[in-house]
Amino acid sequence: MKIYKQVFLLIISMGFVLNSSLVIAHTAVTITVPKNGAVLSESPKEIILRFSDEAYLNSISLIDEQGEVVPLTSSLPEALARRLSISLPSLKDGSYTALWSAEGTDTHVIQGELSFSVESLPQQ
Repeated sequence: MKIYKQVFLLIISMGFVLNSSLVIAHTAVTITVPKNGAVLSESPKEIILRFSDEAYLNSISLIDEQGEVVPLTSSLPEALARRLSISLPSLKDGSYTALWSAEGTDTHVIQGELSFSVESLPQQ
């Protein structure tokens, strides 16, 4: 009976190890530009999302501090890539939040939020 318990525990342990390696394999965001929480002295020209593996950008919305959607100046990239970018219009001073969704080649959907502020320096 004791050998069955040991075999059972070994099988369960192997299942946890295999399952955890699958979780680690999901595509993840590694870098955003601008960085989350950044305070910028001028409007960014684009938002860049860099992933650990290739991904598609399913959607992105930019919301200003009044909760209004800021119309974006370009369409979503159609290519599967590790670096995805979307052009931005010139933004006024204020706080912005980008809400995005992407899908990795493993079909895992990744969603995120990126907040930043634009605070132009006063003209002299």
